[in-house]
Amino acid sequence: MKNFVQKTYEMLMSEENFFRKINIHIVQCDAEIQADIKIETEADLKEFIEHGEIKGFGATDFRPVFDYVDILKEKGEFEDLKGIIYFTDGYGIYPEHMPDYDVIFAFLNEDEMRQPVPAWAMKVIIEDSEIGNEVME
Repeated sequence: MKNFVQKTYEMLMSEENFFRKINIHIVQCDAEIQADIKIETEADLKEFIEHGEIKGFGATDFRPVFDYVDILKEKGEFEDLKGIIYFTDGYGIYPEHMPDYDVIFAFLNEDEMRQPVPAWAMKVIIEDSEIGNEVME
């Protein structure tokens, strides 16, 4: 996950993307929200990579993240939320209704036993070579 976050940050900050302000929330959830780490600077990213912990690992329900994002939007946390990338194994309860932003469900591998993502979401399979082969301890 940390490699994925770093690659995403680098992509958003590249000159060709023209992002000068970053507001990434790393929301960790199993059946409920476990943590929300906000990344606005490269220092925030380094702190997360060096000291961040993975939390959760219980039964997965995707809906609390969407409810939480809606609350953050209402509080003005996002100026113009374009979308979320939900990094998951895909085993969980998907929301029934499409949010008013784009959603990508990102998976590390193909799994034919996993239920399909909702029609309103995009499914992306990320190869290990795309994010690095390091294993988090």
